[in-house]
Amino acid sequence: MKNILYIYHNADAYAGGDASLLALLGKLDRNKFNPYVFCTAKSLFTERLQQLGIEYRIVDGAYLNRLGYLRLALLLLRLCLFIKLKRIKIIHVNSLGRLQYLTVLTKYLGVKSVYNLRSLF
Repeated sequence: MKNILYIYHNADAYAGGDASLLALLGKLDRNKFNPYVFCTAKSLFTERLQQLGIEYRIVDGAYLNRLGYLRLALLLLRLCLFIKLKRIKIIHVNSLGRLQYLTVLTKYLGVKSVYNLRSLF
């Protein structure tokens, strides 16, 4: 089974990007893929993730806006540990925004990445 980490920055409002990602996650063959989601807030989006039985982590969007180099380094370290612990094989970035830079780790960690533009902001 392949573990996939979905990174979505705009989860603080339920909109088209959220619905599109939830549709994808709802159709994912759970015998082949195990999804995890990193998003920026608890919302209707995270309620739907819970209904689908998908594990998620909140990376506070306001916190990301105040990141200095030390906090960024700590955040990246935490993400690296999560990726290693969960044995993530693919990182899927769902939009442009505050979390996309986390995928710089993919080459270092030997993880494949997919970018899908559902939201410009």
